[in-house]
Amino acid sequence: MWSGFTFLDSLDALLQPDLVSVAVQAGELELRVTNGLGFDVMRPHSDPDSAGSVVLVTRDLGSGALLDSTVISGALFSLPSGSAFETSIGLGGGAVIAGGTRTVATFDSPFDGQAATVDTALQLEVRAVLANLIATSVTMVADNELVREDYPAELDDEIRDQVFAELRRGVGGRVQEASMEFEIQHNLDVDATFEISLSDSRPELFLGSNSDANFSDVDFSTAAQGRVVTRELSAADAEALLSFERIYVGVQGSVTGGTLDARGRRVVTLRPADGMSFRFRLNVRIEPGRGLLPLRFASSLGR
Repeated sequence: MWSGFTFLDSLDALLQPDLVSVAVQAGELELRVTNGLGFDVMRPHSDPDSAGSVVLVTRDLGSGALLDSTVISGALFSLPSGSAFETSIGLGGGAVIAGGTRTVATFDSPFDGQAATVDTALQLEVRAVLANLIATSVTMVADNELVREDYPAELDDEIRDQVFAELRRGVGGRVQEASMEFEIQHNLDVDATFEISLSDSRPELFLGSNSDANFSDVDFSTAAQGRVVTRELSAADAEALLSFERIYVGVQGSVTGGTLDARGRRVVTLRPADGMSFRFRLNVRIEPGRGLLPLRFASSLGR
């Protein structure tokens, strides 16, 4: 027979395994309490001193810092057997979540003169989910993180027509010299090595069919945040690139964080304004004395 009790339980809401910590601007911890017992543990009563309650206290799993707490009173809510109660705890104000959150639920179900039979196979269930997180920064594991991106670079039709007009004037082409440049700008504390591929179709990127137009194992580490690499092109390669209706630029490689966390893992901290910006430039000189005709393509990606 039941004559009142106090029950305590805890549950964790974990971040994804590759997330070390999140500095929260806004977010919620959604909580759901399901009563699987055969009676209303809230013992509803108009007098708060006679009613039951659930106290929910949420702390950062890493530091133990208090994030928020809430009290659910039987003076305002009931929780009949088989029913569920949902609530949320607001997160924000500079809260930092490291690894996840731990919520301790304390149920106080006082004796109200009514008896109830407790079956040990029945239980109270509390679930928690982190939701709607808006972060000012995220620290994540980045240990040889594979990156692959590609994008189309449209040729300027007016410049292309001008180049082809010059090429048609001579026999065998009139490209005197040509080069291509690839530049990356970023503000991330990372070591990164990329391979860059150019092709006239996305499926042919990195297949080696245009190996003369590719960059391999280019170091774009923190020490080279504004690194520009240049590759000379033969006249045939330049004319082939100019003949593409569209140039596809592919970037693939690995990124490793420049900082070690407390567990010895390579990590990087990302903020909303952080990212990587790529710029591709093709320079062609048609003949001596005619100057440099630049074809510029730009795109950017962030993570």
